Amino acid sequence: MRAEIEAVVGEEPVCFEHVKSLRLLRNVFREALRLYPPITFIPRVAAEATRIGEFRIKKGAMIMVSPWTAHRNRLLWKDAEYFDPDRFDRGHDDDDGRGAFMSFGLGPRVCVGAAFATVESGLILARLVRRYDFETLDADSVRPVARLTTRPAREVRCRVRLRAPARDRGVR
Repeated sequence: MRAEIEAVVGEEPVCFEHVKSLRLLRNVFREALRLYPPITFIPRVAAEATRIGEFRIKKGAMIMVSPWTAHRNRLLWKDAEYFDPDRFDRGHDDDDGRGAFMSFGLGPRVCVGAAFATVESGLILARLVRRYDFETLDADSVRPVARLTTRPAREVRCRVRLRAPARDRGVR
């Protein structure tokens, strides 16, 4: 991601107009959201009687949709359990309109802030990756927990080091 950021941005500050050109960064963000969706479940009410697989659903029934489960479904995602940001560069073959990617919800009730959150997160991530080195301490102990939102079960401890500016590293 750093190489991409340096190639796109150079020595200038990372700005809004840069974000759309940072494909790898965007793909890493999407893949992180695929594996660790911010919302644990999405409640919906059945507008009409229907079936989901072998289950009959009555009109008015509360249905809980789990992005966590859908994003790890091997029928919807090739190598579903692996972190693979490049999957979003392969023609979105893993997200071809079947509703497989739903980190911000889906359809007419998609989060109104999804586009803003994606751009804002891209800006923040690019600025952090460019300026700091991060090392997770005791990475094997990091475990997600499902509450209203997905979060770590315990604090995630990191060592953060300021990187030298590109000009001081001999980068032109």
